Amino acid sequence: QLPAKTLKEKIEQLLDYHLISLTLHAWANAIRLEGNQAAHEEREWTQQEASELVDFISTFLEYLYVLPRRVQELRRYS
Repeated sequence: QLPAKTLKEKIEQLLDYHLISLTLHAWANAIRLEGNQAAHEEREWTQQEASELVDFISTFLEYLYVLPRRVQELRRYS
């Protein structure tokens, strides 16, 4: 379990614990920075930005939760 820290530190811990790849780490940080910028500006996100965020979340959850389970099931039936 990750200690309650900043989002940046949590992303770093996920990488340190080998729970995400370097690619997902870079992507997570890019989304984090975009989110920080959006939170401190008075502008709405574009459709493209929102779509990219949804894509990231979907990919991230697939990588972190779904794929390990699929691998486990494949190993069980091999």
